[in-house]
Amino acid sequence: MLLVDTSVWVDHLRRGNPALRAALDGAEVLCHPMVIGELACGDLKRRSEVLGLL
Repeated sequence: MLLVDTSVWVDHLRRGNPALRAALDGAEVLCHPMVIGELACGDLKRRSEVLGLL
């Protein structure tokens, strides 16, 4: 299991991250509620979709 920090999510949402994508596809990713809150405060494209998936 991987606990993914905000900076990794931001990088993934901006540029893509093949390693994170593979972990997501394998259901190996955990996300702390505080990280979701930090992301929600930012300027997300497709906000409701991204936050819904987290």
